[in-house]
Amino acid sequence: MPGVPRIIEWDHLDRPTGKWATDYKNHIGEISRAKVSILIRTWEDVSQGIKDTLWEDVKREFHITDETKKEVVLKSCDKRWREFKSRLTTGWIRGTRKRPKDEKMPYDLYSYITKDIWKEFVKIRTSEEAEEISEKARQSQSFNIYPHHMGQKSYAEMTSEWQRKGYIPSVSSTSEGSSASTISSSLPSRTCLWLLARSVPDEKGNPYLPDQGTQKVKENIDEWKRKQDEGEFFPKSARDDVLSRALGKTKEGRPLTFGGGVGIKVVWGTGERRSFRRYGDAEMEEMEARVTKRVKDETIQEMNSKMDAMVMEKFITFAKELGVQIPSHMRIDANVHSSCRSGGLDPFADITEPVPCHLYLNIGSEKVFVAYGTICPELLLDHHNDVTSDNVKVSVDDFEPAYKEAPVPVPSQYIKKLAQAHGTFTQWPKQLVSLMNEEVTNICMII
Repeated sequence: MPGVPRIIEWDHLDRPTGKWATDYKNHIGEISRAKVSILIRTWEDVSQGIKDTLWEDVKREFHITDETKKEVVLKSCDKRWREFKSRLTTGWIRGTRKRPKDEKMPYDLYSYITKDIWKEFVKIRTSEEAEEISEKARQSQSFNIYPHHMGQKSYAEMTSEWQRKGYIPSVSSTSEGSSASTISSSLPSRTCLWLLARSVPDEKGNPYLPDQGTQKVKENIDEWKRKQDEGEFFPKSARDDVLSRALGKTKEGRPLTFGGGVGIKVVWGTGERRSFRRYGDAEMEEMEARVTKRVKDETIQEMNSKMDAMVMEKFITFAKELGVQIPSHMRIDANVHSSCRSGGLDPFADITEPVPCHLYLNIGSEKVFVAYGTICPELLLDHHNDVTSDNVKVSVDDFEPAYKEAPVPVPSQYIKKLAQAHGTFTQWPKQLVSLMNEEVTNICMII
């Protein structure tokens, strides 16, 4: 509409919304492609002058007066610029993405790409360094076992659409009896958004979950919701919610359902209690009573179990002193760690789904915690030979910065140090892995 000013709106997470959100996204992509050379390796290498030019352009086009939005805008420019280089690589170099039907080359389609620039770009993207980065990205993508169905739209754009359709529960309206309510009824908003993003419309236009893996997560969500309602589960923080428990992600590298450019501090702040739900006095007293009773019952059960074990050990010791033969089913293997005595088998053998874990390294004479990870039993590791029986396949989700240069226990062609394993997958010795998932019973670290 000529003459109508395009004024961009922002939500509480600094995501573009409103009628001009799509125009904003398209404009960001156009100027980023035109003003930032594809020969520049990373966004950090882009000069400050070019970044300032991009900001001034967007600020002028969309009437942005808030200078604090500069960082948000430049993050979007970085993302769109990297996506453009990726499309060039997959479409014309690797051939894994469909290219235009007329088979034109990039230097025919874009005035700012010459034949010489394209030749140099191909050289950069087929280098050994680029292959290593590409391999790491492929491994990370292969672990996306719950893909969304939002297409190219963002969570911010889809949230507005879901609100218009009434899929997101509100105080004033509920969609009781519809297929939408089977996905989102009475669920926390973050959990609801995650499920809606992985739904597709049925023949009546209502959302349903087409993927079996996501359907199983929905079952886990319902179970954790029940535990929370009955006082069996009490969130330790805003991040430790029903969704994180259902996914087995007790530590997230980035907040889910808010978009790639939204960080943890933006969503939850430096102190997570800011966005934590506030309970009424009566509700809090009822919850505390349920939690207190559960803790008491579990404490008594644990004490009884330990007393039984102590009595059994005393009995066996006394019987040995008297020379009495101990039946095999009553023997206790002294070489097994006390918390694992309920099962002497490999605790990793029955794991069929991703499970959170702690990763350790032998440093000097001590076993030191170095990273948070996830055991990935179904993952194929192209950069490793077959996984041996002493190791498990893991993703390294986060690590302690002090040990970033520490060598990994099972190095590969691409991964030799802990920092290089961050965000990708590798082998890790079972004796240096400690499981975290509370739903996995009788599993502990092998020592």
